[in-house]
Amino acid sequence: SVFTYEDFFMMYGDSVMVLAFTMVPGEETKELFSFLSEEELGALLAASIAAADADAGVPKLSSAELAGKTWWVTSMDESIGVPATAYFRIIDGKFFPGADSNASGVVAMVSIADMFARMKQLDRIYGKNIIFVGMDAREKSSAGADAFWKALKEGRFKDPVNGETITPAKVHSVVVLDILGCTAAPIHKGRKDYLIMLSGGQYTYDLRRANEGKGLGLDLGFDYYGSKGFTEMFHSKIGDQGVFNRNGAMCVVFTSGITMRTNKTDDVAWTINYEIFKKRIFLIFHWLGKIL
Repeated sequence: SVFTYEDFFMMYGDSVMVLAFTMVPGEETKELFSFLSEEELGALLAASIAAADADAGVPKLSSAELAGKTWWVTSMDESIGVPATAYFRIIDGKFFPGADSNASGVVAMVSIADMFARMKQLDRIYGKNIIFVGMDAREKSSAGADAFWKALKEGRFKDPVNGETITPAKVHSVVVLDILGCTAAPIHKGRKDYLIMLSGGQYTYDLRRANEGKGLGLDLGFDYYGSKGFTEMFHSKIGDQGVFNRNGAMCVVFTSGITMRTNKTDDVAWTINYEIFKKRIFLIFHWLGKIL
């Protein structure tokens, strides 16, 4: 299905979803976001312009205009399913870019969706469907994930091929794409090429097999830096994954770990290690191909 930005806004409430594009002032932008007030659109444009200026630092914006505004960018891939939530914020005139947390997860999701689309063009057939779903409001008690699961239970989603209702019982797994871009929190010293998968012990063999692919060989971790408590928390207690786990879904979380920049004003694009980020995306794609 193709949704407009207004569709997403109406479906998920008080957050505006923006999928990785540069906004510029003009009538096309005003038309695209016609459902926003002039004040909200002005704030969004100002934030976008400030973000594009690498020398801007904290933008000098009116706190009266921007205080408390939050724009979310989120993604979820389902049936196998994959949520990732990204956002940027302006609080008290300070700009929080959210490049790693979690624009990186959104970029990973969009890239993986594109790769599967290309596989379809090559007539590749998989044993399961994969559905990509966008969600927001992770930091509002994961209201987006809650709304999605409620809609799933109400039978609001249909298989685009056969028209059958997609029910929770038909969901094989949910894959959450969390922070994935930086290399500041390695599992082992000297290994920046790492990736953490939290899955309750499921799918580890498949990920190791996928990691044998050409040009991969990442340093894999299957707990959160050796901590049983943090592993359980990040896998099943907090975030969107908490919602899915509480509803009985098999949930997998991919992450490169929280860093000192997470949710800070210096979580900016040039802190992303793009070479390793790309490898992580390829690995997750190949892993999904194996479990499908």
